[in-house]
Amino acid sequence: MSYVDTGTWTTWLFRHPPDTVSRVATAEHPTTVAITPLTLTDLTMRQQTPTHVRDLEQFVTQQSADGRNTPWYALCPTLSAVVTATRALDTTTRTPDSDTQTPGSATRAPEATPGASDTASTPTVRVLGPQKELRKAAQRFPADARLGAVTDDTGPRVVEARSFPPTLVGPTAVAVLVTARDAQCVSVADGARHDRLRDGAERAWADADDADVSLPSLDTVRRTAEHRLGPGFREDVETAVDVADSRSQDGVVDAVGAVLVAAAAHELLFRDVSRWIAHQNLASKATCSRRRNELTDADVVTTTEEATRPGRPILRCRLTDTARRRYESEGLRPLIEEHCL
Repeated sequence: MSYVDTGTWTTWLFRHPPDTVSRVATAEHPTTVAITPLTLTDLTMRQQTPTHVRDLEQFVTQQSADGRNTPWYALCPTLSAVVTATRALDTTTRTPDSDTQTPGSATRAPEATPGASDTASTPTVRVLGPQKELRKAAQRFPADARLGAVTDDTGPRVVEARSFPPTLVGPTAVAVLVTARDAQCVSVADGARHDRLRDGAERAWADADDADVSLPSLDTVRRTAEHRLGPGFREDVETAVDVADSRSQDGVVDAVGAVLVAAAAHELLFRDVSRWIAHQNLASKATCSRRRNELTDADVVTTTEEATRPGRPILRCRLTDTARRRYESEGLRPLIEEHCL
């Protein structure tokens, strides 16, 4: 089993509330910069991207613009850390195809960063975390698909969760998500502190075991959603990602429920949708059937039988009359927010 130690400087940060981190860090540690924190009250009802996520996205953009072919390390001790880190990394791991804007899309280009080049390279990310937390992430959308995208070549690896904060180690700097009292903020360091954390992460990675989790890729989910089930269905997948990012307290959404509601809105065959879900490793066909029954009991989704020759009748997903009226007046998003969070 591999262990990781992020060093005493991160422990020092934990002992200071975020409102003093900036003052102390800039006075005593000039290479450490703390960025404005976000309170947990703001997190609960957030409509915009949280401040600490935007700051991590900015860090990723700056470090990716460096252009070095150097592996990154993401130290993720909790499910929340996986959600936050992979969301920030998604700013540069999107393919040109996945950057296409669609109505309700969560995809957006990162804000311009002073000093960053126009073309940011896609980093190779080595994710380290406890087995239990990685397995949780593998069962939650879109964290699972984002984790699959950033670890496409290697997969995540397992480390024991000694007390260490969520950390992104880039080519020349490191970003640490600091939680103290009731707020979160991002602290960035370079120089010797970066080198020490990078050396520790490299050693932990070399000693770590594979997490052995099955992960989809968000780009593949987007692409196959359009190819197999149509562009309108892909837009609805983007809406589900946006709901997870903007409305969910833990950054995840019930993917199966959201997909079935979208399928009902487009009146797709349950057979086709459940096959797509299973092929993307989002859930089993049995889970799809169970979730469909739950949405039926909630008066959201219904199915009608269509005769085939030869063979058993096939089921087509449809919205109930109540859900259809709401969908036509408000769109899919309110249905996902009510039934899939």
